[in-house]
Amino acid sequence: MRSAPQTRRSLLAGLGALAFASPSPNKIRLGGPVFLKSDDPHELAREHRRLGYSAALCPRAKADDSARVRDIEQAFAGENVVIA
Repeated sequence: MRSAPQTRRSLLAGLGALAFASPSPNKIRLGGPVFLKSDDPHELAREHRRLGYSAALCPRAKADDSARVRDIEQAFAGENVVIA
């Protein structure tokens, strides 16, 4: 007997149920697009919080630019926004 095909809706519902069934006390962090035209990590982190986000994609930075990477890390940590 074949089962019904999995739809996007049923998959998302299942994943949502798993998140709430998790014994972890951590909350799910959500992020979204930010259309702020700035390269300043502190402004970007504040904009994420203003929009109600607690997660963000990492702003552009070169791996060998340790000062910028550190500044991004500190700015987003200061606003309690996790970098995805």
